[in-house]
Amino acid sequence: MTRGAQRIGLLLAGAMLLALAAAVFWPPPESGEQGSSVDALPLDGEPDASPPAAPVAEASTNKSASPSVSSSSSASSATASSAPASSAPPSSSTPSSAPPSSAPPSSSTPSSSTPSSSPSADDREDWVQERYGGAQEERETIREGALRERRKLNVKERGEYWAVEARLVDEIGIEAYDELLYQDGRSNRSRVHWVAAGSHAGQAGIQKGDIILSYGGEPVFAPRSVRETNRLFPPGGEIVVQVDRDGEILVFTMGTDMRDRGRSGIVNGMTLLPFSVRP
Repeated sequence: MTRGAQRIGLLLAGAMLLALAAAVFWPPPESGEQGSSVDALPLDGEPDASPPAAPVAEASTNKSASPSVSSSSSASSATASSAPASSAPPSSSTPSSAPPSSAPPSSSTPSSSTPSSSPSADDREDWVQERYGGAQEERETIREGALRERRKLNVKERGEYWAVEARLVDEIGIEAYDELLYQDGRSNRSRVHWVAAGSHAGQAGIQKGDIILSYGGEPVFAPRSVRETNRLFPPGGEIVVQVDRDGEILVFTMGTDMRDRGRSGIVNGMTLLPFSVRP
């Protein structure tokens, strides 16, 4: 009986030692998780658990101020909060991700504003070239009829021919039309070559060498435009003619032509020579 009691005492003492060792070296699992999952966590994770809270809150504050990255900021903050084990990476990634989020909007704003003005100018130039090319095709169509019949343009065709040019000037503007004539190698000015002494032009004071700028208030370019513009005014009236004489702008008022304005090349007592000048 004495040996049996000793054995029982030894067993009880061993059981108590095992329980004490388990209590010291085997802490109870947190939040009802299995002991195996607790084994995977580092023993020094508890002292470092508080620092990640500050970087996460800091990142969420910075990213909420930049509206351009709202979806990415929420995803990154959720990732940072769901990984408590890695405390150092969130603090290092937060500063590196914050500057890129603010840099693209500032860089994209100038780049988007610069092309906005460039394409508008390019579109304008393309449109002018398109309208000029269309007018040239219309002019060639009018000329083809006369060329097939081996004749010159009649009065109606001349009117249609110039009407195309007049419409183009109204659409694209005087300056653009003047520039296109020069770039295309066409004449864009008319110089007075001869003035009849008793003509309206001679009596008004127009001289040889004068450059006709406007006729009857209408802008004119090559001699054809002066002749066709002259047809717009009935005989017996008065028109205002603006000329450039050696760099001086002069204005003359003279009567309209009473004669047949056919294709003689004489416009109200003047003959004109075409030439080209940079606008």
